[in-house]
Amino acid sequence: MSSSRYHIRPIDLRTESALDPILELLDPTVPTLLIAECVLAYMDRRSSDALLRWLSDRFDVAAAVVYEMFGLDDSFGRVMRDNLKVCTLVLRFVSVRTQLIF
Repeated sequence: MSSSRYHIRPIDLRTESALDPILELLDPTVPTLLIAECVLAYMDRRSSDALLRWLSDRFDVAAAVVYEMFGLDDSFGRVMRDNLKVCTLVLRFVSVRTQLIF
């Protein structure tokens, strides 16, 4: 989906070769906002760090709004993780970061 001001693309955020084609849609000199909702938790730390580094290396002014789950050690979180395991989905980053630290 695209408009003159907004682009949504299904891409594998773990591979730089999949990211580079989106630069054709964007002007890296214009301030850019990346919105990631419940995305980085499914990636390993190396991949999520590489994604944020890719963004900062290619845009003059960029910011990211990241909304992720954390602190899933309560009963709700355990049930959610167990249900995701049945679907062979793993919250890779959540297991590393169990609490939010400012």
